[in-house]
Amino acid sequence: MNGSFIRTIGIKRATAVIGLMNLTYNIFRALQQRYVLQKNDDIKKQMQLVIDQKQNEMDELRKQVEEMKKIIGEKNFAIEVLRGER
Repeated sequence: MNGSFIRTIGIKRATAVIGLMNLTYNIFRALQQRYVLQKNDDIKKQMQLVIDQKQNEMDELRKQVEEMKKIIGEKNFAIEVLRGER
């Protein structure tokens, strides 16, 4: 830790100066932590938006896969009918 010189006369004044220094430090830390927490919340919101977007894209792709399976099934059925297997 860095030491600080307090240039006052008297214990009460020195105690007051140290108290103000501690108060200043604590206020600074509280503001810094609030800023970090706010940034974390912003990042979480952005990540959730990306997750939701990717989930929607996956749902759309699943729909397309199901449609393709249906088309392939219909074509296979038509091939089997043409071959006389059905």
